[in-house]
Amino acid sequence: MKPTQWIPVRRHITWVRAFRFVPAARFGLLAIAIGLAGCTNPTDRELQRMVLRVDSLAQAVTALGRASGRGAVAARAIRPAGTRITGALREGDPTSPFVLVEFTDYFCPFCATWAVSMLPELTGQYAQKAGLEVVVRNYPIKEIHPHAMRVASLVECARDALPAAGWKLYRSFYARGETLDSAGRDELVRASGIPDEDASKCLASVLTHPRVTADLREAARLGVRGTPAFILGRRVGTDSVAGVLLDGAYPAAEIKRLVDSLRSAGT
Repeated sequence: MKPTQWIPVRRHITWVRAFRFVPAARFGLLAIAIGLAGCTNPTDRELQRMVLRVDSLAQAVTALGRASGRGAVAARAIRPAGTRITGALREGDPTSPFVLVEFTDYFCPFCATWAVSMLPELTGQYAQKAGLEVVVRNYPIKEIHPHAMRVASLVECARDALPAAGWKLYRSFYARGETLDSAGRDELVRASGIPDEDASKCLASVLTHPRVTADLREAARLGVRGTPAFILGRRVGTDSVAGVLLDGAYPAAEIKRLVDSLRSAGT
């Protein structure tokens, strides 16, 4: 898919659930309480408070949607969300004030477009200037991508052997796109920089990695329904983020505007 063919908000999934607009301040205290029930330490309580303080960002999402003729989509996207990012694939300053979490499926073509064409605009110098850390979590949709769980688990297995291999495989798998077959997958794992012995173990035995399973559970708790999906918000403590859940492939320019809105709001 060429950048000129970019469809900003189309979601790669065969079932879509419609949402009726509700102002952010009225979004379920009940839902948040259920999602964060059992949280007892100070960081958890702070995360819960921050999830409730997303009015300004929600308004920014709505405004951007209306300005671009995407009001219905923007309204559907306004959902408070908070999550932990411990152990996830991360790039950027781990102390930066803002965090963007992507839920991805390595066989999703819209995720590939995002990874190849959009993500580079949000990392590197921009991330340093804006104070943004980018985090990747897994949401393989096995119902339509039978090999997605396997590929996500290979990335996590490679990370266990060499942390830097995670981003290398993320970019390599998406750069290969729809031409990625089992032979190409194995080739990329062996070229990721991990020791040959570890590569052989990953390829021979890893079908489902525990981190992928944990990511799927968290995605279900958050209400993720397709890929890509994002949580954009403020860092809470060292390993949590509180903000809003954005359904669909948001272009980098819109993510930047939302980060600017967060910075201006000072919440």
